[in-house]
Amino acid sequence: MSKTSHDTAALLASLAAIIGGALLNQAAHGALQVYVPLQMVAAGTAPVWIGVVTSAFAAGFLAGCFLASKLLGRLGHVRAFAWCAASQGLLTLALLLTERPEAWLALRFAMGVAGACIAVTYESWINDRTPLAMRGRIFGLYNVLNRLSQLAGQLACALLAAALLAAAGASALFVVLGAVFALSLVPVGLTRSASPLPPAIRRPPMRALWRKAPVAVATAFHSGMAGTVLISILPVYAQSQGMAVRAAALLAVAAQAGCLMTQWPLGEACDRRDSARVIGAAASVACIAAVALYALSQAGATTWALPAIAAVMGGAILPTYALSFTHASQQESPGTSTVGLSSGLLTSWSAGSIAGPVLATFAMQHWGPAALALYLAFAAMLLAMFACRHRRQPGTTRQGK
Repeated sequence: MSKTSHDTAALLASLAAIIGGALLNQAAHGALQVYVPLQMVAAGTAPVWIGVVTSAFAAGFLAGCFLASKLLGRLGHVRAFAWCAASQGLLTLALLLTERPEAWLALRFAMGVAGACIAVTYESWINDRTPLAMRGRIFGLYNVLNRLSQLAGQLACALLAAALLAAAGASALFVVLGAVFALSLVPVGLTRSASPLPPAIRRPPMRALWRKAPVAVATAFHSGMAGTVLISILPVYAQSQGMAVRAAALLAVAAQAGCLMTQWPLGEACDRRDSARVIGAAASVACIAAVALYALSQAGATTWALPAIAAVMGGAILPTYALSFTHASQQESPGTSTVGLSSGLLTSWSAGSIAGPVLATFAMQHWGPAALALYLAFAAMLLAMFACRHRRQPGTTRQGK
């Protein structure tokens, strides 16, 4: 075993508990991301309400980004993770009390707050323990595992939802997901590995982050704006094209599978090359795939092509949040607060996730389902142009090197 492989294995062993807890948490979150919109479709909810409830989670996530530093500063990483995971489990069970979209909006907002705090907790923990030269690969590997866990949750949702609805109604799946949120506490609560020191309490450093790494901020925003739509709204589009609920839910699985194929290679490319160029290339592929989706929808041939297009767009859009983290790390000076970096990029991601579903469902309701493809193409084109404009010039070096 080479020294690099040995170092990677040792680092992953020290991070096993927090990564294990994060993966269980993300499996439950991934299933809810698909199941909540589909449950609202089954209840006859208007598309705009589906978009608003989807955005409510992101709005809560944005609020949570401003609270995460304070929570970590007062509780530390382990207790903050426990508080957030327990809250997510209880809020999931609370979805059983009503099907009113206004109530689900409030509950999903609260889940977003807890989701942001837990995301800042595990991302800053991983970032704090990972050397700069390995961050692209470690975050790439973590995101591969993260996507696998979300894929498992969404696949279980797609395969079991119909059977559970027939046997025990919607309650059964919500109870299972609430239990998985609670289960994510176990590995973190049992860890003996040292967690990072509590950070100084401060707001997300958005202005400083934008000055130093505008491509990272824009990429995180696009990841939320397009990625949330791809996972939560594309299945709604598929149902409008005549696909069954199970087949529509499997589109999220196809998108996650595409991400799994590209996450590690893109992360490694960012370690070795100009990360802005890598981000621009990924956005260009997403734009081409979205244009293809629009062309096929106009020809009435989307049903058979949707899984393949979802996989391509998933491979080009979903990995980009991790790429934004790597790019920002390369631009920052050594010793920069990892909590500030995490909360800043998550703030940008959540702002995009608020805007994305509302804009996409508004466009679908007013200009037809095919408008979803144009929305995705336009968003990807803007990111590709921005990243190319800010690419590193030949002969310059990374600030973190």
